[in-house]
Amino acid sequence: MARLHLGPLLCLILLNACAAPSTQDRTVRQGSGEVEKVCTEKPPGYTSKVEARLKAELPLSMTPEPQAEGLVKSYLDQQPKGTDRGEDLKDYLFYVCQMSNNGGWSADTTERLIHLFIDRWPATTSESAPATSQLIVEGVNDPFSRVPQENQPLPPKVTRFARIKVQNVGRTRITKVGVAVLKINRMEGRYQLPVKSMDTLFKHNNPLPQQVSVDLNPGEDTFFDAVIECNGTTCTKGKLGVPYVDNGDLFVILPVEEGVEKSVYELTVRASGDPAAPVIKTFLVSRSTDGILVLKEKP
Repeated sequence: MARLHLGPLLCLILLNACAAPSTQDRTVRQGSGEVEKVCTEKPPGYTSKVEARLKAELPLSMTPEPQAEGLVKSYLDQQPKGTDRGEDLKDYLFYVCQMSNNGGWSADTTERLIHLFIDRWPATTSESAPATSQLIVEGVNDPFSRVPQENQPLPPKVTRFARIKVQNVGRTRITKVGVAVLKINRMEGRYQLPVKSMDTLFKHNNPLPQQVSVDLNPGEDTFFDAVIECNGTTCTKGKLGVPYVDNGDLFVILPVEEGVEKSVYELTVRASGDPAAPVIKTFLVSRSTDGILVLKEKP
C-alpha cells in the first residue's frame, strides 16, 4: 500500500503544470506489520470543516474501490463547489489521497481519480497573469429585432432591440450567470440586465417577476436584453435606452448628459457566474443602414 506524497503534485499545480505523481514520487512506509496511512503536504485551508464537507458531498470512505471512479465522475458532473478553484483543487487532491490510503486502493486507481479532478479544473495562473474565464460575451445583431407596432395581441413597448449573448465554454456548470451594466455612455452605475423576455418588448397586464440570472451547463448559452429603441410607451420615442431590473420589476434608463436625455452609444457590462471569472466588455451601440441595432465590441 502506497503512502501518497502530494508535495511534487501541488508544486506543479502552483506552477501551472499539473500532473499526477509518478511511481518514483510515491513512498511506502511500514512498521509493525502495518502500512502507515498518511498523506503529506496537507493544504493550509484543509480544515476539519472542509474535510467534513467533502466526506458528506463525496463519501469515498464508504465506497468500494471499483465504484470510486464512477462516484467521482458523477460528482464532478454536478460541479464541485467553491469559488477559489485553485485552493479547492488542492483540498480535493489531498482528500482523494487520504481516502485512497485509508481504503487501501491501488496506485492506478488513485492516479485516475487525481487526473479526473485535474482535468476538470482550468489551469491555475500566476498572480501576474489574468484569469481565463469560462464565459464568452458577445453582442447579437439580430435581423429580426424589429418589433411590429400594429396587429399585435399585446401592445409593443419598443420598436427595436439588441441583446447580449453569454456562453459557457468551460467544462463545468456555472450557476447564477448574470450581466450587470457598469457604464452607459459617460454615466456610471450598476443596472442588472434582464434575461431575454417578451416582457421587455410587450406590455403585459400581469407581468411575471423578471429573471436576472440563469444556470449554464458546458456549451449552453443565454441572452440578455441590453438596448431597446423606445416607441414612446415607457421612454422617449426614438431614444435608445437600457432595460434593467430592480426588485423584480422592469424599467428603462436613458443616459443623461448635462441635464439632457441622450441615446445610448456606449455600454460597459460585466458578466459573471459561480465559479467563473467575471468578464467586462464595452460595446459601441449604433444603427445599421437598414435600422438594425448593432452592438460592436470596442477595441
